[in-house]
Amino acid sequence: MKRDLRPTWPAVALAPALAFGLLACGGETPGAGDAGPVLEDRSAWPVQELREEPFDVLHYRVQLDLDETDRSLDGLAEVQLEAEEAITAVALDAETFQVTAVRAAGADLDFTHMGGVLDIRLAAPLAAGERITLEIAYEGSGIEVDSTRYGMPASYDLGIDFKAEGEEDGNPQLINTLSFPEGARHWYPSVDHPADRATLEVLATVREDWRVLSNGELIGIAEGGRPGTRTHHWRLDEPHPTYLSVLVAGPYEVLEDFHGDIPVNYWVYPHAVPDAPRSFHKTPAMLAFFEEEYGVPYPWNKYDQITIPGIGGGAESTTATVLGQSTIHDERAEQDFPSHGLVAHEAAHHWWGNLISYRDWGETWLSESFATWSEYRWHAEELGPDEAGENMRRKRQSYFNQSRTVLRPVVTNRWRRPNDNFDAHTYPKGAALLHLLRSIVGPEAFHEGLRHFLEQHAFQPVDADDFIASFAEIPGVEIGWFVDQWLRRPGHPILEIATGWDEAASEVVMEIRQVQTPEASMGEVPAAYRAPLAARLFTPGAAARHPFVLEGREQTVRFPSDEEPRFVRFDADDVLLAELRIDKSFEEWALQLDADDAAGRRRAAVALGRLGTVEARTLLRAAAANDPFWAVREAAVGGLEPSRPEDAAVLRHVGGEDQRSAVRTAAITRLGTAADTVFLVERFRNDSSYRVQAAAVAALLAAGDPAAGPALEEARSSRSPRDILRRAATPSPE
Repeated sequence: MKRDLRPTWPAVALAPALAFGLLACGGETPGAGDAGPVLEDRSAWPVQELREEPFDVLHYRVQLDLDETDRSLDGLAEVQLEAEEAITAVALDAETFQVTAVRAAGADLDFTHMGGVLDIRLAAPLAAGERITLEIAYEGSGIEVDSTRYGMPASYDLGIDFKAEGEEDGNPQLINTLSFPEGARHWYPSVDHPADRATLEVLATVREDWRVLSNGELIGIAEGGRPGTRTHHWRLDEPHPTYLSVLVAGPYEVLEDFHGDIPVNYWVYPHAVPDAPRSFHKTPAMLAFFEEEYGVPYPWNKYDQITIPGIGGGAESTTATVLGQSTIHDERAEQDFPSHGLVAHEAAHHWWGNLISYRDWGETWLSESFATWSEYRWHAEELGPDEAGENMRRKRQSYFNQSRTVLRPVVTNRWRRPNDNFDAHTYPKGAALLHLLRSIVGPEAFHEGLRHFLEQHAFQPVDADDFIASFAEIPGVEIGWFVDQWLRRPGHPILEIATGWDEAASEVVMEIRQVQTPEASMGEVPAAYRAPLAARLFTPGAAARHPFVLEGREQTVRFPSDEEPRFVRFDADDVLLAELRIDKSFEEWALQLDADDAAGRRRAAVALGRLGTVEARTLLRAAAANDPFWAVREAAVGGLEPSRPEDAAVLRHVGGEDQRSAVRTAAITRLGTAADTVFLVERFRNDSSYRVQAAAVAALLAAGDPAAGPALEEARSSRSPRDILRRAATPSPE
């Protein structure tokens, strides 16, 4: 049931020339239209204590003989550690394989291996500061890891996996590890927790026609112990967490590139060599950009990227990122499935998550929020402010969508499994809050804070308090209040905004109410958020920016102006993470659609679409056909009514002629079954975009016209990225 979104408080009773009877939201704002889904109650989730060991692992040396024919491993792990207090035993995480012996200094040690814990009894007590190297022999065959036991999807190949050749996916036979989040324990005994950092050696014996990739530097390749095998020796000399450990073996081709003197290589299937550069060739430029952005040189000795089947995104293993094989695509798919955001995200992790890591899983914002924000920064560098702004808007919207069912702090100590912390709060919400924080402290101070934080805590685990302390050393900068309010508490502002003109005082009067409910299952939502912002007054002669501070449950802000503005833009710099319920007249939205920047025009297009009047749709038809920015055209398309002939004609035109596949897709999706079969079949057969084709196919399927049968059969048998054509042509199960 729709509820009235208009403010329940009086509009500004000033000059009668402006009426505020028409309200439209300034964007897609979950919760603004109806009660929606029920918020998940996480209040009973356990509070996690920081894991602390009485010893520090310094180095792992992992020797593995891997046989793909029986999915087996024969391993020997040397674990060098230093006692931090007097100890008589060492407990390590060890699952999936069977430990057969443990030794130290040539002597056998007693041990138990139960419930995923390898408990080793030392021959003699180890005093604080003393070191020991444990030698652990282990083996396993027919290896299969039930990832759901560790909070991961069933399709996620946690630990080590032996993959058969994929007839449909096109992958060769190979072996790969996925150590995130608790996967290292499935291929070598370890302290499998992000706070424990150690150096690593991997010596992997595999069939002689395969290559092996692991962390760090390739030391050498020697004959293996079994006929027809070779042993590849990799070594990482800087400490990192176990979840960033990696091993991949298979018949890969390696494409060489460089960032200065640093090798940058792309490991791909042989058949993917022609298409691989399309996805990866910007990597050196990204590394150079991030060096400038963070003020810290790339901190590792090389950077490899390697594709595997079975995952859709990436895993930022130190110096050797693992990416889903769909990262590589043909030329047609570039307009719909560009990989550069993903490649930038994983590259950024080599500062955020790899150079610094976090003390516990509740601080994952220090990796994922920063890597997601870095995608946005790369968009700004490469594509300009409009594209970057749309990228950030979509990130915010992703969080808003999740906030309807989950409302938790970004920084928290309450979860069941580590993966509970990797969601739209950690990724897009955290990125949006970093965007806001940069605006608050200023770009120069933000850059200096990042540089100081990374340099001060390089190769260490950190938390939010360390981040606050680093910024506190910059004169005039204090961000503790921001972290406490925006990151350590759940929720976001929900704002009702109305603006009026006080002719007698020559002032614009903006009334703001924060109406978010101060309740959540994991802490209290702030009754009133604080953030320095700005408004922009658009008068016939100029556009004037006026800073102000958002604060208080209710506030009135006044801006001087020599003349009545045509319209007022709240959050002029588009930095606030908030649901906006803006009370404006049709005339104001119309002027904003004509005169604002891309973000403001898009907001106006959405608002006009919700009005749905004849006058609004007239403006939207013009915007859908002519606005210079694609996201505005896309939003305008969403406000058109396909049952109206004049709107349908524009939708058909845009669906066939717009230069951006996203706009054509939106137009055909909006037309849906109102489009005739001939037009939809033509779009399926002739459009260069897989997404547009899929939209046409979905409309054909929904229409049920028998004449569409051949096209639907063709779509079901077509190969396409992410299989979108076959899925669009296949009826959903009842």
